[in-house]
Amino acid sequence: MNAASSKWSATNLGILDAILVNVAYFLGFLVKFGTDIPQVNLNAFLRLSPWIGIMSVISFWLSGGYDDDFRWPVEIIYNATLSAFLTGIGGMAIAFLTREFAFPRTIFILGFMFHVLVLSSSRLLIMRLIPREGKVRKVAVIGSAAQNQVVAARISSLFGHSLQVTHMLDSTEAYNPEILNAVDIVCFGDSLPANVKEDVVRICLELGKDVYVVPDLYDILLHRARLGRLDDVMILRVESLSIDKGQQLVKRVFDAILALALLVILSPLILVISSAIMLTSSGSPFYSQERIGWRGKPFKLLKFRTMIQDAERDTGPVLTWEGDPRITKVGRILRSLRLDELPQLINVLQGDMSFVGPRPERPFFVEQFNDRIRDYRYRLQVKPGITGLAQIEGRYSTNPEDKLKYDLYYIRSFSLLLDLQIILRTLKVAFTPDKANGLARPGGSAIVEEGAPTSDSVNSDCEDASYHS
Repeated sequence: MNAASSKWSATNLGILDAILVNVAYFLGFLVKFGTDIPQVNLNAFLRLSPWIGIMSVISFWLSGGYDDDFRWPVEIIYNATLSAFLTGIGGMAIAFLTREFAFPRTIFILGFMFHVLVLSSSRLLIMRLIPREGKVRKVAVIGSAAQNQVVAARISSLFGHSLQVTHMLDSTEAYNPEILNAVDIVCFGDSLPANVKEDVVRICLELGKDVYVVPDLYDILLHRARLGRLDDVMILRVESLSIDKGQQLVKRVFDAILALALLVILSPLILVISSAIMLTSSGSPFYSQERIGWRGKPFKLLKFRTMIQDAERDTGPVLTWEGDPRITKVGRILRSLRLDELPQLINVLQGDMSFVGPRPERPFFVEQFNDRIRDYRYRLQVKPGITGLAQIEGRYSTNPEDKLKYDLYYIRSFSLLLDLQIILRTLKVAFTPDKANGLARPGGSAIVEEGAPTSDSVNSDCEDASYHS
């Protein structure tokens, strides 16, 4: 539903970005040398410029810069910064391998700064100008009354005046061709009966209307089904919801190498955090808790302690809330920066977890979820992760069934490249605090999970406990 996507395809944006990044690096040369750039340096730049452009496009794609959806300004700046950093690292590596020593290191620093500035400015300008060029597109939302309100609110908050919800219909009103003909886009909720969806899609196709569908779990399970035939009858082959052994091996090797490297690199930070926790509150800096992992196997999840010792002793499992006094001062900082998850690198190295996968849950809540949420058990077909698709696409208040959809979609769509994309995009969660905020006030039923020591910052377990909220 991106208003810019109809005029600016990913290909056009990629070409523009490749040009702009080279403009950024050329500005770096101008700052360093002025208008009289030595020929040897200019030649080095011309030889590397195609590679810099290609790396910029690839890194921007990995960070989510070409996704066909709305981006907040802070996300655009994040994507541009990450793209500039990866492009600079890659450019220095290529310059070293090709012996292009006439490409000064200071240019990479200046190029990085100009890259962020130019790329962010161009995206923000496009985002601001394109919606004004076209007419407001009218949207009809079809589903239950409650879901229609939610979908309409999302559209209004994200797309502003470029999309306007003019009709909210139930299943009986959905057949009215006069209403459907009066809008540009028809959006279905997943609460709509299948027969109604089928009929209305046909009407929309006849009227030439764009159709967007909020998928249900059945739709997710059909994703990537293989086309085949039974004699002359077309069939769809739905494979088991899991990752094959070859992919598991590749994923395991990737996880082990990355976890070991990060533990070595981040060991000073881990030591500082441990000392800060011990100096400001009594008890161990770490805590472990039993969680359910791959195929229902329990394991001990590790985290930095962010609450006072024995925070649940008097209350039992309760959901954390905004301003929860049980959270320590150091713990509040760790949570806001998502640093309380660092000890889980050990879980990854041990093989209990992966970097990417569904967030692990307590055994008690897994039983509750299995009873209350159909198909929940499928998310146990892969190792749990430090982060996942539900964590980068959802937020604290995301509907639990929607989180499950993201988890199942990830399993069905797994690739190492997808893992890398999710890891890179997880970094910007630190710039969107609302994704991990607690409740506005204390509350929660007896079967809602507690917060801090039992909560995950990226996708807190009290967030997972919203299945019961």
